[in-house]
Amino acid sequence: MIIVILSLLIASPFIGVFLLNKYKWMGWLLISLPFVPVLFFLIWSGLESQHYFVRTTTLANEQIAGFSLNSSLSAKQLNYLNQFERMMNEDDGYLFESNDFRITMDGDDRVISLLVSDPSIVTSSGLKVGLTVEEAIAIYGEHYYTYREMCMGTAIVYVDRENRYELKIWMSDETVSYFSFSVY
Repeated sequence: MIIVILSLLIASPFIGVFLLNKYKWMGWLLISLPFVPVLFFLIWSGLESQHYFVRTTTLANEQIAGFSLNSSLSAKQLNYLNQFERMMNEDDGYLFESNDFRITMDGDDRVISLLVSDPSIVTSSGLKVGLTVEEAIAIYGEHYYTYREMCMGTAIVYVDRENRYELKIWMSDETVSYFSFSVY
């Protein structure tokens, strides 16, 4: 079936050119037919990448271990990060990593991503590793979508479109196994 549809999409412009002199409207219709799926795909990709298929969730006040997205670090936070391994990031920023907590900063020294798998670290809203998925949904609400990634499993994703924040809660056996909070 797919081969038939692809064959028609490829053949339609050639047939359209042939019909253009006698049936002008039919010729133009057949010539333009292959552009419809391409246009649909481009529009769909744009909407999907901007998370327009899920209602926004306000995440502006969310903090993890005292760190907020798009914020610069205080002297106390920098001192705390001295116990982390520091690596260069591809965005001319830094990646600070310990066993169960990772902080990514951009070239302007602002926090752009936090990843947590330590059960002792809790967000300002109360999310932590080990909670059930139902408890996580009770914290952030019903406006999320599910996401699957090979070798990583399934996540529920909350989006704050106004601030361009994304909270991914990764699950294993209906329990929060880790979560990431980032700028998209």
